[in-house]
Formats: sequence, C-alpha cells, structure tokens
Amino acid sequence: MMTPIDYLTKLGLSKKQVKIYLDLATYPESTVVHIHKRIQLPRSSIYLELERLIDNGYVISKKVGKSTFYRISNPKILRLILEEKNEKLQFLTQNLDTFSESIKEFEVAKNTQKTINIYKGQAGIKQLLWNIIISKADLVIGFSPGQLEHVTDRDFAEKWREEFRNLNMHNKIIFNKPAPLTWSDIPNFLEENVEAKTLDEKKIKFDRMILIYKDILTVCSLKTDSDQYGIEIRDDLLVKSYIQMFEFLWNHVAKTLKRL
Repeated sequence: MMTPIDYLTKLGLSKKQVKIYLDLATYPESTVVHIHKRIQLPRSSIYLELERLIDNGYVISKKVGKSTFYRISNPKILRLILEEKNEKLQFLTQNLDTFSESIKEFEVAKNTQKTINIYKGQAGIKQLLWNIIISKADLVIGFSPGQLEHVTDRDFAEKWREEFRNLNMHNKIIFNKPAPLTWSDIPNFLEENVEAKTLDEKKIKFDRMILIYKDILTVCSLKTDSDQYGIEIRDDLLVKSYIQMFEFLWNHVAKTLKRL
C-alpha cells in the first residue's frame, strides 16, 4: 500500500517539502516558528520550501496580525492540480516535435555567426590543426606551399595524420611543390585519405597553408616565419567563395600528383 510519503514523493515533493507538508497535516494553522520547533529545519529553509509549496497549490497561508499561518490545501484539490498538470503534459508532448524544430533554428543561427580566432606560435598552430580532428569533418580541402611539416614539426604532423586516418576523414589538397606523394609513414594514409594535386606557383603561389572544413576556413603561416600565427574564420560567404575557387582550380587547372 502506498504511504503518504510515497505519494507525496511521486507527486514531486522534496524530502524537506514532504516533512513540512506532513507536519502541517498534523498541526494545521502553524507559523514558521511552530514548524521549526517540531521538525528542526532552518527557518530560512522552511520559508523557501513553503513558498514553493504555495506556488504549486499544496499549501495555503493567511495573515493574522503580524503572523502568517500555514495549512495544507484540501487533498481533493490535488485532483484539480493533477488534471492541470496532465493537460500541460499532453500539450507539451503533442508539441514536442515543433519545439525540437524551433530549437534547431537557434542552433543554425548560432552556427552562422561570424567568428575569428587567432593562434600564436607552434602551440597555437597545433591547437588550430587539432580542431580539425575534433570536428570529425568528412572532408577537408585546401591549398598549401607544401605538406604539414611546412607549418609544424614532423612528430605532430604524423600524429595528426594517424588520427585523421583513424577517423576515416578525407583530404583534397593542392600543393605548389610538384613532388610525388611520399611524405608520410602512416600506413594507408596517402592511399586512402588523401587526394593531392599540384599547381605551378608561377600561376598561383600559396604563401600560407589554407584548410577548409565544414563552415570554417583556417590559415597557417609557415614555421619559418619569425612570428608564426594561425587564423580560424567562421564566415559562411567567405568559406563558400574559397570552396568555389578550390573546385575551379581542382577541376580545371591543378594537375594530379604521382604516387611512388
């Protein structure tokens, strides 16, 4: 058999609220001082919980002179409260799909905001590059004067490639240097995760490594620069422009790199 404590708990009352409610059921028309003496909860806590019980319709209060007296509502009123809660629950359930779609619109709005993050030195460049891994983007495209070792050290570059391969990500890249694909020792990385082409620097010279993924464009200066930096830009129009330029060069100008 369900006890009053069980019922009140199922109703959503906290342990403190249950204690106060049952005390008032036993001793109607009590002040906070009376309740405090009987259940030994701090007065500030009793005041707070009583306000919550009143807001939910479980307790009512009345002022007599300078004192406020509390008592529980007629338990039959609980039926009305539960019916109201049930109506709200039905409404919320019926409109859950609409709510979910509305929330997605907020996320889209957030993602279309323009942001620029600037990174300094090798630590910053590595963070910028690792953000690409964290994104788990299906495709990363870009332009570069050479491979990753042009912007960071060999150990990190190979670690990056290994994680890139493990996540089954794909890279389409246009280089200035017409060297065959031999630069990575990560098994199957060059065969399965990279498509590379070359473009004579006399036509277009890439002084910086530019990588594009999802809606983000990144720019990395070379590690030979005295003050190396990286820039991460979220700008939908700018990214689309660079993607169009990449696709044109990839399809009509750049030449496929040989594999050894």
